[in-house]
Parts: sequence; structure tokens; C-alpha cells
Amino acid sequence: MRAAAIFDLDGTLLPGTSTERLFLARAVREHALHPARLAWGATLSVASWLRHQTATPFERKAYLAQQNSASFEALGVTCVHADVLPRLRPDLVRALETHRQRGEALVLLSGTLDFLGTELARALGIEFAVVAGLERSGGRFTGWVVPPHPHGGGKLTALVALAAREQLDLAKSTAYANHASDLAHLERVGFPQAVTPDRALRVAAERHGWPVWEATDESHRTRPAG
Repeated sequence: MRAAAIFDLDGTLLPGTSTERLFLARAVREHALHPARLAWGATLSVASWLRHQTATPFERKAYLAQQNSASFEALGVTCVHADVLPRLRPDLVRALETHRQRGEALVLLSGTLDFLGTELARALGIEFAVVAGLERSGGRFTGWVVPPHPHGGGKLTALVALAAREQLDLAKSTAYANHASDLAHLERVGFPQAVTPDRALRVAAERHGWPVWEATDESHRTRPAG
């Protein structure tokens, strides 16, 4: 069985923002989405959560409903290369390369949109992308995420399934994450790493003796979008 290196994306590999926010900003700039649609979509997503149709508001992407999937996927490729890759935290990219050189399986574990996460994984040479699968029908998005959504406990569910399928040894694996919602899968691996953690994760990391990666001038460095 192989060890793995498991990387969260938003707030971890990508400091200070999220891939979905960067994508939405580009989609609005390029008139692929109207701000009013985003507001409408957010309202519907929260309503679905309050009606217990979803476990979290993140499991419905109502703003994508009936949008042409191919055109958004193409825009997503542009966003990843112009807006996301230049902003990745350099020290974690170097850590990723170190794990690769050790022969470990590289895993991107994130609730980001599938067409963003899979393209980023492809660009970085990451073997497995466990991301939010968007439901599609007739070449269009339905606005729903296919469960399990890799957020909170859903990350652990998805990771355990991947480990069983690909013969990954979680006890010998390393995971990098920044938020208390990541505790479930951090506690499952042998070598958890807290990256610029929120308060609750910092407390847990100190209690367990986990390494903490603090923010540095280098990790905050960004370049303008192309």
C-alpha cells in the first residue's frame, strides 16, 4: 500500500481566497454570469439547506442551473491558469514536489467545483482529484452536487473510499488543511499538518502536537490575473 500526500485547496494551497470565488469573479468580468444570478443562486442554496435538502449550503450550486457545461468548463481552464496557479502557496507547492519525489500518491481533496479542481490537479500533476462532482444533464448543469460533497465529514467519507479503491495507507499518509471542518480527515491520517489554521484547528493542533505552517511573506505573495 502507498502513502499519500493529501492537500486541501481553498485556504491551504490557495491562501486567502477560494477557487470558486476567483472563477465567479472571472465569470462576471467576462459576462458569463450576472451578479443578480449569483445572489439568486446563493438564496436558493441557503433555502435548500434550511429545508434540510442538503447537509450544507455548499451542496447546491443554483447559480449554475441550466448553464452550458462546456462553456463554463472552458472558462474554468482559463481561470485555473490565469487566476489560481499564480496564487498558490510556494512552500506547499515545494512540499507537494517532495512528496512526489518520495513516490507518494498525490491527492487534491477539496469541495471546489469539479472542472476547477480536475484542471488544477492536471496542471500540478496530482494523481487523484477528489472534488465536488457537479450533476449534468443534456450538456447543462442541474445546479446540484453529486454526493458525497467533499466538505467536513464528507471529505473523510470520500478519502476513505479513495484509499480503499487505490490501496492507500492513510496511517502512513500526510494531510494539509486549514480549517476545523477538516478535523475528521486530519485525525485519520498519520501525519496531519495545520496550515495557517483557524482558531479551532490551531487549538486541536496544539493539543495533538501537530505541525503548524504559519503564513509567510512568500505564502501571501500573489500575482495579478492574466
